[in-house]
Amino acid sequence: MTARSAFDAWITAATAEVLSETRPAEVPLVALPFAEGDGTSTRAAVRGAGSDPAATPPVMEIDGPLTATTTWQSGPTGPALALDGRAAELPTAGDIEHDQPFSVSCWVKVPAIDTAYTVVSRMDVAADYRGWDLHVQGRRVAMHLIHAWPGDALKVVATDQLKPDTWTLVTATYDGSGKAEGITISYDGRPQKPNVETRSFQKHTIRTGVPFVIGGRSSGSTAHAVGLADVAIWGRALTTTEVEGLALARSLADVVKLPSGERPKAAEGVYG
Repeated sequence: MTARSAFDAWITAATAEVLSETRPAEVPLVALPFAEGDGTSTRAAVRGAGSDPAATPPVMEIDGPLTATTTWQSGPTGPALALDGRAAELPTAGDIEHDQPFSVSCWVKVPAIDTAYTVVSRMDVAADYRGWDLHVQGRRVAMHLIHAWPGDALKVVATDQLKPDTWTLVTATYDGSGKAEGITISYDGRPQKPNVETRSFQKHTIRTGVPFVIGGRSSGSTAHAVGLADVAIWGRALTTTEVEGLALARSLADVVKLPSGERPKAAEGVYG
């Protein structure tokens, strides 16, 4: 059996439950599915950053008020936010130290303009930008880990741009090493060629008391005309296979709704 015929046999028999198994099995540190679809708040599931990622710890359900400029739209998997400045903040989420591996995943839809803004962060601008963020500059995704900018920090930027007005699954993983090589940025499950812009990190703390922010930092760097869906923070560096699995689950979600005989042709773009 060839690899393609094996794939065709698998997708013909696949179910939604099978696709769900491609996602990491453990509970994320933070999960923001934006499942409401309307209203003035969104619910987040948050657990402690120090918890064993293989365990099933208690999870706090937190309602985060949305700012007046934040609206709802259709996303790639269901409801999504339309960001027009800071959307919300969660005081207890995303509190991560530089020696802790973690991963951030989310669906983003960026406008066809080459501005700079932050998608999610826990970063204190007033304290020399201490913290971390998932950032976009010139439609290229970047990750910062900072004790004090720019003399004690890491910044890695993907070489390729995001396609404008298109939903893309963005994943950034960090292995806890304190090195730029420990950061990997992926688009739709595919690792991107990195451009290391700052490599001065001295492994001092990146923890900060400011809240986790959606659509900006503690101040400034706000996102406008940006779509955001299904944000998750994982308490370890996801493997390449797991990152691919996150993208695969979405790409094939509509395919498995089709009659079995129609699925191989419908999935040609995914296989290729």
